[in-house]
Order: sequence, then C-alpha cells, then structure tokens
Amino acid sequence: MAYTADWFSHHIANWRVWLEPLSYRPHINFLEVGAFEGMASTWLMRNIVTAPTSTLTCCDTWSGPIQAYDGTGEDAEARFDENLKAFGDRVRKRKGRSDRVLSQMIAAGERFDGAYIDADHYGPEVLRDGILAFSLLTPGGVLIFDDYGWRQPLVTVFPGEAIDAFLSIFRDEVDLIGKGYQVAVRKRAGRGGRCSPP
Repeated sequence: MAYTADWFSHHIANWRVWLEPLSYRPHINFLEVGAFEGMASTWLMRNIVTAPTSTLTCCDTWSGPIQAYDGTGEDAEARFDENLKAFGDRVRKRKGRSDRVLSQMIAAGERFDGAYIDADHYGPEVLRDGILAFSLLTPGGVLIFDDYGWRQPLVTVFPGEAIDAFLSIFRDEVDLIGKGYQVAVRKRAGRGGRCSPP
C-alpha cells in the first residue's frame, strides 16, 4: 500500500475503545468524510467494517492542496483506489463537496452507525460536516471529529471552535466518550431537549 503521510495510526488505540461496540458486527455502515489516501479507511475495513454485509462510504473531493502533500504530483485518489481495491464494492466512493454529498444522503434516507469527520479544516465547514453527519447517524452511533487541537496561522476559525460549538448545541443529544486531539460522541437514543408542541 502507498501512503505519503500518516496522520492516523497514533489514534488507533482510542478508536478500538470508541468503536468496540461496532466491531465485527454484521450490517454496519460507516461514513468517512475526508478519506485522502485511505489509511483510516483501510483500518476500518480490517477492524470494524469486517462483515460481508457491512459497508464503508468515503466522501472526498480528492482535489486541492492536501492531495499533493508529498510533492510528487501523484494522484491521491489513485492511491486511495489502490489501497482499498481488495474490499471491492463494500467500499463506496462519493466524490464531491461534503455539504452536497451529505445532503444528498440525508434526502435519500441513508443511515450510518458511525462517522468520521476529517475533511475541511475551516471551523464553519467542520461544524457543517458534523451537523450533517450527525443527522445521518442511527441512535447509538459514534461520531468522531479529527483535529480538535489543530492550529494554522492562516485559518481564522479553528476546528476546535467548531467542535466545541457542536458539543454545546447537541449537549442533550450526545454522550462524550473521548476528548483529546480527536473528539468522539455517541448519539443518544432519545431526542432530548426538544419541546413538545402545544
């Protein structure tokens, strides 16, 4: 397999704990928003989305500055395809902007048992992706945000600010299960905090 960067493997210990309830179960559907070369995708397929009836849906534009991170000009999408080809049609690619792709999934009634947000690093986009992905989660589903501690001088609103906003807004609908450089929540079965109509 070909990877030009490893921003994932140091999170595996936490993922094993956070995603243990989903591990090796049949009919698991997992969503990854921002897949790059597929390092996290491959780990998910080998450790969580393992059953023949389970699927991983990966949403990415596979374009932009990050895709040429290694400076070689190689195609990150081609590397993703090569790294995930062994899993066949259980890996579903959805190429495009996350707001459009996730909105289409919501309209189509798709549902997921877990989701990982690691796409745009601009706070408003992180918040948008989190809200859309949360709408797609089944009760009990796990949502993981990357880059809570990420900082970059040219960015005016950091991912951590967006994640804090998400945690505040959805505090009656999630249980916090992990918080460090990544943040993980579990969606509660109820829809707490909503007033009943008169």
